Amino acid sequence: MDQVSSIRGIRASRIHTLVPHVSPDTEALAMTWLIVSHATVRKALHCAETLHIKFIPAGQLRRRDWQDERTVSSEQLESRGYLFLDCGGGRFDQHVLPDAVSENKTASLHLLLDELNARAEDLHDADRKELQQLLKIMEGVFLVICRNDLTGEDIAPRSLDAKPEGTAQPQGSEGLVQDMLQELTAVTPVEGETSVQRTEVADPTPYTTRHLRNMILGWNSLYPENPEKVFALASVAFGAIEQNVRMLYEDPEDVQDFDMRKLFRVEEILLGTEAHFAATLPGASEGRIAHEARTFAAQAEKSLREMERQWHMAVGDYWSKTTGGRTIEMLPQVEGKKRREVAVLFGRSESQRFGAVARRGNSESYDWKSRKATGPRPEPKQPRRPKADVVIQMYGRGLFVISSVNGIRLDRVAMVLREADLRRQGVEITQTVKAQLSSPGNFVYKNRAGDFVHAIYFTNYRGAVGNYFRANPYSPASVLHEAAIRDLVVATLTSHYGVDASDIVRDYMG
Repeated sequence: MDQVSSIRGIRASRIHTLVPHVSPDTEALAMTWLIVSHATVRKALHCAETLHIKFIPAGQLRRRDWQDERTVSSEQLESRGYLFLDCGGGRFDQHVLPDAVSENKTASLHLLLDELNARAEDLHDADRKELQQLLKIMEGVFLVICRNDLTGEDIAPRSLDAKPEGTAQPQGSEGLVQDMLQELTAVTPVEGETSVQRTEVADPTPYTTRHLRNMILGWNSLYPENPEKVFALASVAFGAIEQNVRMLYEDPEDVQDFDMRKLFRVEEILLGTEAHFAATLPGASEGRIAHEARTFAAQAEKSLREMERQWHMAVGDYWSKTTGGRTIEMLPQVEGKKRREVAVLFGRSESQRFGAVARRGNSESYDWKSRKATGPRPEPKQPRRPKADVVIQMYGRGLFVISSVNGIRLDRVAMVLREADLRRQGVEITQTVKAQLSSPGNFVYKNRAGDFVHAIYFTNYRGAVGNYFRANPYSPASVLHEAAIRDLVVATLTSHYGVDASDIVRDYMG
């Protein structure tokens, strides 16, 4: 192999395969697109002329995914020409950084951009200027993606949030986009509709904010076994965003106060698709370019309607498969915090939007200053329910995800659930093991029988814990019963931070 660079002191081959995770999110797709779509980026990273893409589950590398390789470690695999993106423990994977344990402040995309900025200096003049210009004009776009990944900040302005009821005209979408939506609404009605009015375009997805992240979630739901197709579709979206950015930079004054999140709106993306296809399909006729743009618009609409379907599925489960929730007094989970009332909801659903429905609740809008209700309940005919602060979502078969909002960190919940699950599987909880149980990431231990046991996964942003994350669909099921998971979560949240996690487990398990 042609050896051209050094990785962690090991002589490295040219990069021939990019390795993002399955069910790729916005960040992983952006990283992959940036490399695949830009020659100067590939030159800076010393990529081979032909690049392949291999999708793997997030988490610990599995031998079955690397049958042709002698050694399965990120260090050795990257030295042989693989490049891990947001997974695998490689040099562009935030999840193995030391600060990921104490503070989630560096995204995987940050790591890639830092290396590209450094390596740009090694390129010839024309390539260096081209790469530096690309990184400069796309900096605001990449910052939006990084903030979303690290903090959960919405990828589009809050003012564009979908309304619980009613319809809305597409915003900022004259001409081409309006025609596209007219055509799509007429050709692809929502399931159950018998006719569609073409005279006025109603919002076809009133419960789904129309931005890129939701498109990606929809494509992953529609094509779970085909991440390559998800990447191809997302590449068009990112290409359109790049074209819109380049147009924006034609007048630098327009950039200063511009909110880059607006570029992630579906309508803005659709406005840039023809420019994208004109740039990537040189010599193509106007008819061909228009056809490709409309084909992509249909896929965009299809993804958003899938997310709308997921919402309605979650609403049905919310009313038929939950315990109705309970309000508990949560004692301080970390030093310096005050006790507070939180709403915990326990339910069963396969919908990826169940948490959002539970967090919406079913209460009247309320103005705390005037102490008056300002709006009706989202579901007026259903009983009142508080907005959930903590959602325990069960998928069945020992699979679950617990998520939290409003600043509630799940460090101690992760410790307790992990310890209880590992104890049930015969793992000795030593001081070394115990010290790791509140840390984000993947951990594997040996039990007394010598078998490998995976700890329940804890996310870097510390707001979710469980074993059913779509980026790693092969996580082992928990041996804990559903009632045990629910009771341990409540017991942890209602105990003071000074109470040892092991004591909570022992009190419950005996």
